[in-house]
Amino acid sequence: MSDIEENFNNSLEIIKSLVQFTDINEKTFLYKYYKQATEGDINYSKPIGLFNILAVKKWEEWNSLKGITQDNAKKIYTEFVHSLEKKYKK
Repeated sequence: MSDIEENFNNSLEIIKSLVQFTDINEKTFLYKYYKQATEGDINYSKPIGLFNILAVKKWEEWNSLKGITQDNAKKIYTEFVHSLEKKYKK
């Protein structure tokens, strides 16, 4: 396992105890980088329909990272989790 993968997996454990403290912007950031890190570029069409507002928002956020490598997304996710750890663990 690479250092990137190991650090990412550790950050997944850390965030479990912090997610309850995060705001919507932080949750959105975590979501889109997690999806990019684990699945790569989004691979389905944008949802449509008035009642799919959340699905559309999630799609737009993840799609905004198109082209970012999975390793780079893992690094960014890990750095962000560590910043949240400093912010919320006192």
